Amino acid sequence: MAKLAEHAREVLASKLESGEELRSVGYFQTGPFWATILVSSWFTFALKYYYAGVTNKRLIIVRLNRFNKPIDKENYSIPLTDVKLKGNALMVKLPDKEKPVKFDMNFGFQKLSGMDVNEFKAALGGQ
Repeated sequence: MAKLAEHAREVLASKLESGEELRSVGYFQTGPFWATILVSSWFTFALKYYYAGVTNKRLIIVRLNRFNKPIDKENYSIPLTDVKLKGNALMVKLPDKEKPVKFDMNFGFQKLSGMDVNEFKAALGGQ
């Protein structure tokens, strides 16, 4: 089985523009805190999962279904100026939302997922 990072890179590579370089990828979730604590089949409806990729120009966010397949209608291209790092979360100003949305990092163990949280933070440029 391919590591999660490899799958994320494949999905995000299709969203790159000419001359754009994918610097780092990550796995994120949104949803209420109580759903994160009570993760079970009863509460997964309250959580949404995403791949995010930092490029030399922007942040690309792709929503995933419960099988980690991309949902094409929920993709975002965000200027890096609209992304703030807050602990282990991203605060992102989405074009269709009034307030910034919190994306919690969910990278898992680096050896298993292939995702490096420190690399991702560095790729954001210490925002």
